[in-house]
Amino acid sequence: MARNAPALAGAGAPTARRAKLLGPLEVVFLGTCSSAPSSTRNQQAVALRAAGATWLFDCGEATQKQMMASGWRTSAVARIFISHMHGDHIFGLPGMLCNVGTSWPQGGHHVTIVGPLGLRQWVRVALAVSFSSLGEGNTYSVHELVGLEADAARGAFDNGFLRAASGPLHPCERDGLDIAPDSSGVWHIPPLASDPPMRVRAAELSHRVPTVGFAALEDERPGGVDAASLLPILAAEGVPASAIGALKRGEPLSLPSGRVLTAAEFVRPSTRRKLVVLGDLSAASDAMCELASDCDLLVHEATNAYLERDRERQPTASAESVEAAATLKGHSTPQMAGRLARRVRARNLALTHFSAMYSGAVDEASLLVMAEIESLARQECKLAGTAVFAARDLMSLTVAVDGRVTVDAGPDGDEPAA
Repeated sequence: MARNAPALAGAGAPTARRAKLLGPLEVVFLGTCSSAPSSTRNQQAVALRAAGATWLFDCGEATQKQMMASGWRTSAVARIFISHMHGDHIFGLPGMLCNVGTSWPQGGHHVTIVGPLGLRQWVRVALAVSFSSLGEGNTYSVHELVGLEADAARGAFDNGFLRAASGPLHPCERDGLDIAPDSSGVWHIPPLASDPPMRVRAAELSHRVPTVGFAALEDERPGGVDAASLLPILAAEGVPASAIGALKRGEPLSLPSGRVLTAAEFVRPSTRRKLVVLGDLSAASDAMCELASDCDLLVHEATNAYLERDRERQPTASAESVEAAATLKGHSTPQMAGRLARRVRARNLALTHFSAMYSGAVDEASLLVMAEIESLARQECKLAGTAVFAARDLMSLTVAVDGRVTVDAGPDGDEPAA
């Protein structure tokens, strides 16, 4: 293993850090605009904080500035997951790496980046030609997801540059992996020994360029014991409460009376939270849908919509024509997001990646537009109890241990209705 390369966690052998149960998960939307930034929305980036570690999903222009505005520390960034190579999802990456590096003047920090073919080359060249460094002793590596079906259709954009040998590593770079999918079309991102108890998987999406979505899956959390029912039984038999430990381990517990208690009777099923962040898409692969099934949070783009105001502005248009145009460009409408949320049984749906025509401001007119967009998605969800909300820059949310999501609309905003 190269010097300063991150230590990979052994397969099936959790480290002490990975054995630690996670508390609430925190998510903040650092950018919610599509294409170029607007005066009220930054380019795409979503941050997840778990057990003190921060992971980024995409890194649009000025993501480091948005992190400062959110109060989150760039020095805590350990992983960056890139969905695809469009500029609004990657142009903030070189600056973010340099910012993270300067946050560790003592050195010793490593950032692991994961994304499609071409990402390693792009980061290396961007840092090299700008004479940039992560600082003495700070390093990064890029794992590329190889085997995407869309890689075969790169066309004129690939003149051999993406696959060409590119010379030596950047001085701060450490060797990355080429990761292939499994037989079902899912990429398993190798965990690091320093990771919180979560694993990351990826699967392909339909867009104009090779694109993936990511799922962060918590390690299974043992179910709690029904102490209210169990303790009186143990007390009546003179068995100490410490015997509960056997049931927690799944072992039967024999009582003096001859009765045998089983874990199935008194231990609730194990649980795990699942957060899914999709890149730009007009459709999700079957592998992605399976990966996202029953997720606690689905982050899905909703670039374009056909609203009441459009009936006068575009009398010849319709919801169907707007959806067809969005699909042609590899994007989605709120209704498309709602249908996918219904298919995967998402408990919460967060809409993002809005066209610049949809303001992220908190004035009444802007909020009414976003409420209508939420409603369009909600009508398609048709899932009892599913919350739908349109994200705004610096909006944050918390995913509790039981999977419930609470939303803080961000500066000067009210919490959106579920």
